[in-house]
Amino acid sequence: MGAVAVGLLAGAVADRVASDPRRGHPVAAFGSVAAALERRAWRPAARALLVGEAATVLVVTARR
Repeated sequence: MGAVAVGLLAGAVADRVASDPRRGHPVAAFGSVAAALERRAWRPAARALLVGEAATVLVVTARR
């Protein structure tokens, strides 16, 4: 069995066992935070948009 097949099988088993959380999914939480930041910091100026995008990218990459 190839590495890809093993990974797919492990993912399917993990999804069946752990599944998605009913509340507080990490992706949904990130989307909520990003939307809140956007509502708070939105301005029509290009510089403000760039700062918001940079902050979002930094949050995502800081966890790696």
